[in-house]
Amino acid sequence: MMTTTLSYYKKIYRCINRLPIDLKSLKVAKDKVKNAFKTKHSSNSALADPKQYKDSIRLMTSLLNGDYKSFPETLDLIYKKGEPFDDWARDFLHTKYSSFKSSWPQVHLLEEFGMKYHIDHYNKELQKSKPEDMEFSLMKEMKLSLLSHEKPIQPLRHHHHKSSVQSLVKEAEKFYKFILANSNALLNGRSKPFEVIYEPTRFGLPKSVAAREHDLRTKVTHVKNIIRQLRPLSREQLTHLAEVASGKIEEERVRINPSFFRYASRQHNAINDVSPFERIYLRQKQLVPNERNIRYFYRDYVTKQFYKDEDGTLKMGPMRFYD
Repeated sequence: MMTTTLSYYKKIYRCINRLPIDLKSLKVAKDKVKNAFKTKHSSNSALADPKQYKDSIRLMTSLLNGDYKSFPETLDLIYKKGEPFDDWARDFLHTKYSSFKSSWPQVHLLEEFGMKYHIDHYNKELQKSKPEDMEFSLMKEMKLSLLSHEKPIQPLRHHHHKSSVQSLVKEAEKFYKFILANSNALLNGRSKPFEVIYEPTRFGLPKSVAAREHDLRTKVTHVKNIIRQLRPLSREQLTHLAEVASGKIEEERVRINPSFFRYASRQHNAINDVSPFERIYLRQKQLVPNERNIRYFYRDYVTKQFYKDEDGTLKMGPMRFYD
């Protein structure tokens, strides 16, 4: 049976209405969903790609079921998902890695630490194995040349202008280095340098062309993933979330959604399919979080966010919280 757009809308709206978030964020989420469904779908049609809505519903349901580790992802969904990228980021994400070959900073470790004789030998072998020197040319093979007034045939596909690619790399490097400088807050795993680092083989020779291509592609893909995953908030959004986290402002917009507490209490009291002893145990373990608990989730989120200033400079949130 076809699940209509209206059914998805009702289900996702019901989830949003129960979320443990502040009232302003709740309004932002509701407005975002309304606009998305109004502009893209008619009420009785089937969704062209329901996966994104199913994923959103799954995430919010997980949070409502007590998985509060998904709280940051839920705020990301509200404030970052679907927001437009900066022009440079959009262009960077849509540029193939091969376009960055001549512009991406690359480091050969042997050139940094090797002896001069080994470096000279390494560079000589490297020059031999450069992809552009290995390309097959029919004109060269047949020892033909163009007349003075003739021009070579240009490829049909579009090639990025070198200067535009270089500017994209500079913007990506600036963004990535900001992330690295604040990696303790922004990254979970070990940080990696922006440059592609080529290690020599055990014989002191350059890696094969295929291996170097793989390293470059892996690096570009990694940077693209960072740009997709780590999005800045606006200063206004970050300030609001910090005010919610502090709990010091007595305004309606920073109040935690009362519908969440009613829903959570109903769920908490609905444990009837277990023995009385298990019921007591479960109720002790599955306590309904209070406002203080939820504001603590906000604190953890806010201290790991950054924003873009009026002049386009990226800055970490200045908020610090002390109990």
